Amino acid sequence: MNYTKLNYVRHTIEKQPTLFIQAFFFVICCFILLNLPSDRPYVAGADAASWLLPAKSLLLHHNYVIFDHPEYADLYRPPIVPIFNAFFLWLGQENGVKTIVFAQIVLLSITSLLVARIANMIRHGTGIIAMVLFLVNPNTFSSAFLIQSETIFVFLLTFSIYALLQYLDSDRWSHVIKASFFLALATLTRPTTQYLIIAFPLACFVLVLMRNKYEAFTFQRFSQGLVATGLAILLVMPWALKLGESEGSPTLTTAEIRSVYIYDQLLTLVSYKSGISIKDAHSILSKDKTHEKKMKCYELEYNSPERAGCFQEVEALYTRKLLGQPFVEYVRPIIKSFINFFFSGGSGNWHNLFMTEDKYSVVSIASNIDNQQSFNMVSEIIANFSFVPIIIIIFCLFFSLAIKLMTLVGIYDLFRRKEFAVLMVFLALIFYFFMVTLFLGQSRYRIPLEPYFTILAVIGWLKLKEIFRDRIHRKLSKNLSF
Repeated sequence: MNYTKLNYVRHTIEKQPTLFIQAFFFVICCFILLNLPSDRPYVAGADAASWLLPAKSLLLHHNYVIFDHPEYADLYRPPIVPIFNAFFLWLGQENGVKTIVFAQIVLLSITSLLVARIANMIRHGTGIIAMVLFLVNPNTFSSAFLIQSETIFVFLLTFSIYALLQYLDSDRWSHVIKASFFLALATLTRPTTQYLIIAFPLACFVLVLMRNKYEAFTFQRFSQGLVATGLAILLVMPWALKLGESEGSPTLTTAEIRSVYIYDQLLTLVSYKSGISIKDAHSILSKDKTHEKKMKCYELEYNSPERAGCFQEVEALYTRKLLGQPFVEYVRPIIKSFINFFFSGGSGNWHNLFMTEDKYSVVSIASNIDNQQSFNMVSEIIANFSFVPIIIIIFCLFFSLAIKLMTLVGIYDLFRRKEFAVLMVFLALIFYFFMVTLFLGQSRYRIPLEPYFTILAVIGWLKLKEIFRDRIHRKLSKNLSF
């Protein structure tokens, strides 16, 4: 009995720092939220309308339809985020937008606990540091205050990876099923991860071999990966079939939104390789015949095969232009995108949340700055903003750079300790999301990777501390020997 009580007391003491940190985090978030104008999360969030209008339509029409044209199904965005937003809009009533933000803050908090658990699975004792770093990360922190999909998507994907890592140390069906289930939900939040579902059984096969050697591989393990993948496909299939009615075949994204994505890639490519602003690049591309055709597509009936076919043609034309450049033309844009993707600080969200001067909006500067480079943006902002915004920029950039440097050390330490399975998961995700982003490298598209950068950075930081401590110890021992 005494032993049980002792364990209970020890467990309670261990939980106290986590509870205190989480409570402090919520106090800060509530203070920020109470001082934000009620519409600021909506106004400051890029493409916020495309996530909020379907939610309002659900509440108004009691169906997933286009807000202004309820006779047509809304196929532009997948359903998870609009359903999430609709519930909290209903719950919050006149404070619905802020209620959504508070719900996202709760999800961010839960994600930080998942990050802590993953970190402790890899190296015991690193969890609380990883949790704190994730919570104070300006990129993930700011995204929770905006009406976007990132916070929900990161929570679902992190839960999937957490379950996958649990599965590597066991053969339990519950772990592999959870991993595929949350991966499917993440895909219905943002279809970015749809190709990870296809790769899931192969990933399970390779990771089990890497983690537990060949003797751990059994037919049960192989069948578990296949069944879990089948479950994920079943979960996303209703949405794919619904889109397939107008698109001609099952798909998780419409040709309309794919054409927007490819156009954005082409727009950024033109900006990078020509050294002009996004605004000027848009002016050039808007004179193109493909752009005229795209404008005509918008005039066709919603969800009709004609509209879908029109956008499919536009998608094909933009794709040919994007991929039809000489190889050398891609080098400079990829390097610039790489730098922006991995090292940009994510300060833009904070400026747009708190700054009221439209003329100095970071979005405005980003659209008009030549070369679309973070350093050029910093120079422009320093010339236009006051002291506090400049401090925000410096802090965000420093945080991002420090995390990436520690990440490199963390990768080295995991490799040295032969944690190949975990390293494979993290590096594969980083590579995958960068390749999906391609030329659109920016801090927003890095958000799904922040949990893994955080964990690697904490491992790297502890490794550096260990190296310096050993060096100091050796020097002291050497001095004492004399």
